[in-house]
Amino acid sequence: MTCIDGGTRNVAILGDPIAQAKSPQLFNALFTRHGVNAVLVPFQVPSANLALVLEGLRGVVVAVPPKLRATVHATRLSVCAAKPMVVVSGGLRNQTNASKFHFQ
Repeated sequence: MTCIDGGTRNVAILGDPIAQAKSPQLFNALFTRHGVNAVLVPFQVPSANLALVLEGLRGVVVAVPPKLRATVHATRLSVCAAKPMVVVSGGLRNQTNASKFHFQ
């Protein structure tokens, strides 16, 4: 597991519900394996609070079902993120190739 320090990049995964999400375990293992100083943290975010939470975060992963509602708040979407069943991600650009994590 990544040693969290002042340089650690925090990436949020938002959902409602979110307890069942397996993404934090998957991404955190990949971050560690590839030496990326980052952690993916789950956040329970009701739809009514989604816009407010998205304003305060940079680089988020949004789970389905709020993923589709979250796309309207994105400043830009990659071709991959624009697909309905692919994770929306602001700072995390390449979810399919774990060796190529890029942050803004």
